[in-house]
Amino acid sequence: MKSRIFLNRASQINEVLSLELNVTHYLYSVLRMRTGDFLNGFDALGNTYNLRIVEIDSMFSKIVVESIQAAKPDLLEVDLAQSLPRSTKMDLILRQGVEVGVHAFFPLVTRRTVSRPDVESWQGKQKRLEKIIIEACRQCRRNQVPNLNLPIKFLEFLKYFKNYDLVLMPYEHQALDLSATLQHHPTAQKILVLIGPEGGWDPEEIHQAMQLQAEVVHLPTPILRTETAGIVAVSMIFYAYHCLLSQ
Repeated sequence: MKSRIFLNRASQINEVLSLELNVTHYLYSVLRMRTGDFLNGFDALGNTYNLRIVEIDSMFSKIVVESIQAAKPDLLEVDLAQSLPRSTKMDLILRQGVEVGVHAFFPLVTRRTVSRPDVESWQGKQKRLEKIIIEACRQCRRNQVPNLNLPIKFLEFLKYFKNYDLVLMPYEHQALDLSATLQHHPTAQKILVLIGPEGGWDPEEIHQAMQLQAEVVHLPTPILRTETAGIVAVSMIFYAYHCLLSQ
């Protein structure tokens, strides 16, 4: 299986690219790759590349683009709007969200959100989190790189509901089962999953979301932590979707 690297921009056939020092080190010192070796690449748009090393040593490397396969559109897009958790839990959510197929991440500030980063502190954090996403894509061999949006207050985020075919809000209180809700929306192609904070959703937030046609749903599981709930819900949605396709 060929090694994979992330390309910072879309490229063209026969284009020669210089690689960053950390990528060069990984290829030369860790993987022991040399001139003439082939590897794969992917970019933020989901295009994939067949690449050949034309020059490499411990400090510098160049590759040439041999062929390109254009990105294929996803038949189902599932975005995850996640109330910001404490500590480094967001790292786990992003990493596993990539693995299960999340299309885009929206960090939310809700009424009970404990972590409330200011703009300056988040700017430094954003680059580190984006690297986690790219590395997760490389590791799980996913080509489409999910977008990480800036944190947004829940009330401001409500205006984005109109962009989705279905908005799902898992809640620990009595609600319609997730699978039953999905069966009622078999043609939904763009789905948003809303996950509350450690302290749970405020009842007023539930009311505001339902006023905009969000579906409050019950996951057929024990009560899950905030860093687990979104991953489980997204996994169930994709599984249900593939079951519908196979019928």
